[in-house]
Order: sequence, then structure tokens, then C-alpha cells
Amino acid sequence: MSQADREQRKARREKTIRQIGRLSLNPGPVLKVMQADGNDPDTLIKALAQCPVLSGRVIGVANSAGSSAIHRMDTIDRCVRHLGAKQTRTIALTMALQLMVDQLDVDQDLVRGLWASAAFKAVAAKLIAQTISPEEAERAYSLGLLQDIGLPVLLAVDPEFFKRKLAGSKGKTSWIELEREHFGIDHAELGAVLLQSWNAPPDLVIQVSRHHAPLGHDDMAWLAEMPSRFAGLLPHLDEKTTQDQSQTLAAVHARFLSDSFDTLDLLLNTIKQRFKTLGKAAGGSSQM
Repeated sequence: MSQADREQRKARREKTIRQIGRLSLNPGPVLKVMQADGNDPDTLIKALAQCPVLSGRVIGVANSAGSSAIHRMDTIDRCVRHLGAKQTRTIALTMALQLMVDQLDVDQDLVRGLWASAAFKAVAAKLIAQTISPEEAERAYSLGLLQDIGLPVLLAVDPEFFKRKLAGSKGKTSWIELEREHFGIDHAELGAVLLQSWNAPPDLVIQVSRHHAPLGHDDMAWLAEMPSRFAGLLPHLDEKTTQDQSQTLAAVHARFLSDSFDTLDLLLNTIKQRFKTLGKAAGGSSQM
């Protein structure tokens, strides 16, 4: 890239970040839920009690058709005790992100599609973590869910480019490359910028920033961050994966996951089944 091209990209990046600064985003509920311990009902109850709108959503899920509750529950305390802290945290984090993104004035059909892909990636990251490092499963879910938070924000900045170029991608060029060319920044870097401005944990910021980094032959960072990196290879909407992405998925399965899942198709089908289960647990939401 020439010096002139670098200067132009830098200018586009600065312009994009200025535009984002004018958007109305409230990450408070997301961060409160993330900081709550999924093994400690009391800390989760306390966190949700500070977010009345989010608490209302969770109570609605606990009383939905997909819940096994016999009697109606009208407090967040009863809901957490009934659903369990881990499941409640998963549902609450999902809905907290929905609440934040809903504040944006953007195409809701596209947002629903992005949201479904984010939930799918979260399920994928959690399954991979349960396979290789079970103690990291809840954290991996959070990472999978958050790693594409920059996408609806870019949609708000330039909806026409998003619909014309990104949503219609046929797999010849990755989204990352298209984003950098147009916005001067890709959604992975942007997600990290947003999370850092919200005082999210530094390790979370780092993993979001590089969830699309390529797999190297001896890349220990890739191995350590495999759940989020694997999730990063999955489609953002219904776009086709690039040849490089497909080859990396196959390589990751062969090197690290074939003992647990005989084929890559079996692994992906297991993720799909887990994703459907999450949707039922959240009341069958179309955004799941």
C-alpha cells in the first residue's frame, strides 16, 4: 500500500470513528451482566436489579411458552433461582446486547440477521471451549456474542454500503477487506475500540480485535483463543465463506477437534442444534 493510500485510509478511519461517536449506545447493562458470575446467583440478581428494562425481558422469558415454570414468576430473584444462574446469564447477556443495538436507527431486518449470526457464533465458541477448556465456556460465549458488535454500528454509519457490498458478499473478498477499504477500519478493530471506550476487560478487547486473525502453523495465540477465532470464521449473515476461511475451518477441525467430532459437518450440525436450543430457552425469539 502506498503512502497516499495509507493516508486516505487513515482519514476514512478517523471519519468513521467521529460518526460513531455521535451514535447513542448504552453498554451499561451488557457490562453489568458480563461482570456477574454465572456460578453465583446473588451477584447476577444484583446486576439485573440495576437494569429494570433488562430484568423485565428476563422475567418475560422465564414466563414464556418455552419455560418449564408452573407458576408465574414476577421477580428477578425467582427467575434466576428457577432458570439457574448460568442459563439466566446467557439469556440476559443476549438480551442486553439486543437492547443496546435496538437503540440504533437501522434496518431491523439486517439487525435481526446480524443478531442471529452473533448468537450462533456465541454458541459455537461455547461448544469449542467446552471441548478444549470447559472452565472457559461462559467467557467464550460472551466473546462469541460480542466479537461482531462493530457490525451493526457500521450499518448505522453507512447503511447503503452495508446492504450493497457487505450483505451481498459472495465469498470472493472477505468482509474485513471490504470494510477496511470503505471505512478505513474493520468491525473487529472497531469492536475493540468500542469495548475499550466502555472500560471492558483488556483481554476481552484484545480477543475481539483479532478474532479474524489468520491461523499460522505455530500460532500459540490462535490456539489459546480458538473458541473466538473459530467463531470468527463462521458467516456474519448468509454470505458465503471465502476459500481461505473454509480451508481454515477444515484445518482447525483436523488439528484440534477431530477427536471430539469425527467430521467438520458433525461439529457444525452440533452447533446448529445448540443454537436451536438457545432460541427455545429465550422464548423462541426470532432474533435468536
